[in-house]
Amino acid sequence: MSKRIVRRTFDLANLPPLTAKQKAEFAAVARRPERKIDLSDIPPLTAKQFRKAMRGATEGKKTNRIV
Repeated sequence: MSKRIVRRTFDLANLPPLTAKQKAEFAAVARRPERKIDLSDIPPLTAKQFRKAMRGATEGKKTNRIV
């Protein structure tokens, strides 16, 4: 089976408006108590990752690539 890579570039300052469905999904998550959100599939950060972390490192970037 061949793999097909799709690349998109987005202007983060000019995103398309959310659909009604997306707005409803965000509202449902916002209403959910934090203790009910399952984060168990997210691996813990290592000490090395914390040392390399930089606050605001992605601020000001105009585009992101989703691969």
